[in-house]
Amino acid sequence: MSEDCISSRDILLRAAIEAFGQHGRDGASTRQIATAAGMPMSQITYHFGGKDGLYLACAQYIADDFISNMAAAIGHDLSIPQTPAEARVALIALIRTMVHMMLRKKTRAISHFILREQAEPTEAFAIIYNCMMGRAIARVRELLGIISENRLTEAQLNVRTMALIGQVIVFRAANASVLRTTGWSEIGPEQNDEIADAIIAHVNAICDAIE
Repeated sequence: MSEDCISSRDILLRAAIEAFGQHGRDGASTRQIATAAGMPMSQITYHFGGKDGLYLACAQYIADDFISNMAAAIGHDLSIPQTPAEARVALIALIRTMVHMMLRKKTRAISHFILREQAEPTEAFAIIYNCMMGRAIARVRELLGIISENRLTEAQLNVRTMALIGQVIVFRAANASVLRTTGWSEIGPEQNDEIADAIIAHVNAICDAIE
């Protein structure tokens, strides 16, 4: 595939993620997406076959972007930490990476897309979960298990895992409330670091409690 085709495909995907995030799969039109991308509608048919194919391609694009940014922190292909201390270091690194990735400006539209899939899952949810969310959840759960030296039950591990990840997600999902509460005009690099430090303090408190 030529560079021009790759470029046009990515432009369409970014425009589509924005539109689907704002209006949902049913509410966003291919005409609207093509116009936003500055391309003829025929390009959607050429690259994706139609609206359904475009929607699923958006889910895969989101998952691929997540994996490319999180691969080192998720680390399933790396050695498993052998001690609670090593696992804590790995968990803190993972959470910090998640915070910085989730709070990027480009993630806003992606978050809207994912939140719609959380509320009303479609076939795209399986792509997002299996390639993206499920891997992060499994890694956090694995690390918490090592930190607790397997003293936590499966149910306790699951709940604590989702509680930790939820602390990251809320700063994107509840963006308006975060800005109103903090008085920030936006979440920039300085605020991003402050959020990461606060969540990591919570991570350490949880680790202290289960070690």
